[in-house]
Formats: sequence, structure tokens, C-alpha cells
Amino acid sequence: MAQPIEPKNLTVTIKGEKMDGYSVRLESPKGEVETAWQKFLKDFGKYRSNNDYFFVSEPVVDATPYPKGVIYGKVEGTEAQPIVWLGMKDSEWDEKHVATVRAELEKLPYRFAVKYYRDQVQQQIDDTQRAVEATDKQQQRLLNQNKELIAKLASNEAEKIRLQKAVEANALENAVLKQKLVDNKKAQDSVSQASLQIKKVLEAQKEKQRKIN
Repeated sequence: MAQPIEPKNLTVTIKGEKMDGYSVRLESPKGEVETAWQKFLKDFGKYRSNNDYFFVSEPVVDATPYPKGVIYGKVEGTEAQPIVWLGMKDSEWDEKHVATVRAELEKLPYRFAVKYYRDQVQQQIDDTQRAVEATDKQQQRLLNQNKELIAKLASNEAEKIRLQKAVEANALENAVLKQKLVDNKKAQDSVSQASLQIKKVLEAQKEKQRKIN
């Protein structure tokens, strides 16, 4: 969970000069904070980067354009607890604008930190939402698969019953056919015996005929 956002006045060195400004410390990787801080500052005017600091010329502060004046930004602190800083050099501004612009600049690091943390949480929400959608989709796929499997199982069971009945009918038919084969063999033997007897009678009759002169 992010630490409380505590804006602080901070003096840093820019171009070899001490410069007063405003800062907040964040709990997040320094590289990610620096990228977000630069993107944040680009919305205020003509943004440029120079070694270890950034600056915005012809800035627009609180919807008011200032043709004269430069805003400076920087990221200091540690890799785990970077500090974003924003400031200005009063001599580069019209004196009548200094107090107004400083009052607005003082609010910006805090606004950035709030936005940064909210964006982080939103990213987590988006990632979690995608995970929820992915699991919901997977669950729906499994439910559909379950319905298909149930239907296939029912069809398989019906086919099994049909085949079992077919096997039973086949077994009965097989037994009937075997019995018919047995009966046929018996009938063949009986006819064969009868045929043999008839042939004997026929031969005897022919022999008897031959003996008549």
C-alpha cells in the first residue's frame, strides 16, 4: 500500500545553481516514476530533457500561458523511494507572475503523486479484470465442454444398449443357425441312408430282370 503523500519544500541543484521547489516522495521503482513524471510535465508546454533534469518553456499553468518563464523538473531519491521535484528560477519570470505561478507549482507534485498511485491501482484493477474475464471464459468453455461430453456419453450409452441387443440377437441367431446345421447334417445322413437302400433295391430289381429269359 502506498505511503501517505507528503509534499515538501526542497532545494536542488540545477545547472550548478541552487533552486527552490516542491517535492513528494513515492514508493515505486525510480525508472517508472521518472517516465511518468516526464509524461506529466509534457502537458505543461514545450518539454525538453537535459542530463539529470527536465524543463518546460512557455509553460501553461492553471490554464494560463506564460510566454516568459521556465519550469524545471527532476527526480532524486533512491531506486525504491524516488523524489519528484518541481521548481522555478524567479529571475526567469515576470516578477508579477512569480507568486501566482509558485502557488500553482506547489500543488503539482502532490497531484502527480495522486495520479500516479491511482494509475497504478487502475492498472492492477485492469489486470485483475482481465484475469477474471479469462477465468470466466475458461469456465464457460469447460461448461460447454461438459454439456458436449454429457451428450456424447448419452449417445454412447444408447449405442452400447443397441449393440448389446444386437449381440444378444446375434447370439440367438448364431445358436439357431448352428442347430439348423446339426438338423441339416442329420437330414443328410438320413437321406443318404435312404438313398443307399433304394439303390440296393434298384440293383436287385435290375438283376432280377436280367435273369428272366
